[in-house]
This record gives sequence, structure tokens and C-alpha cells, in this order.
Amino acid sequence: MNDRFLTFKKFNYVGLATEIGEELRAENIPYSIEDNKLFFDASFANNSFEPDVSLKLNPADFTRARLVLDKYYTEQINHVDPDYNLFDF
Repeated sequence: MNDRFLTFKKFNYVGLATEIGEELRAENIPYSIEDNKLFFDASFANNSFEPDVSLKLNPADFTRARLVLDKYYTEQINHVDPDYNLFDF
């Protein structure tokens, strides 16, 4: 991992972090993904629902990355069924 990268956003799933990372790569923003999950905890005592997959970027790219994410999420709303119940609020 590049030492100049800092955590930009955290996710619960590597797949989602990778998908967002590919959107950033398309805009020439380099990224790194760090998965901090414990693979097995026999006691289940340390399990939590906290996001533990970090998408890391150069801090100088944070503003551009936010714009890319805004565009990405704006486009994603078009893929949701118009009858989805949360649109009623």
C-alpha cells in the first residue's frame, strides 16, 4: 500500500469498495483497498457491524473523488424501481 493514501470511505463489503474504486480509476484517481476483517473469531465476542473495508486515496484527490461519487450515486438512483416504497416519503 502507498503510505500517502488515507482512508476516504469505509464499506462493509470488498465488492462494493471495488466497484467504487473502479469508478475512481475511470477518472484517473488511484486507490487502494484494505480489508481489515477478522476471518474467524471463535468467541464471536469481537464481531461488530462496523465497516471494516477501507477505500484509501491520496488526500489531494478527496474533493474530486466526492464529485465522482455524487455522479455515481445520482446515476444509481435511475436503476431503482419507481414503485420502491421509500419514494413515497
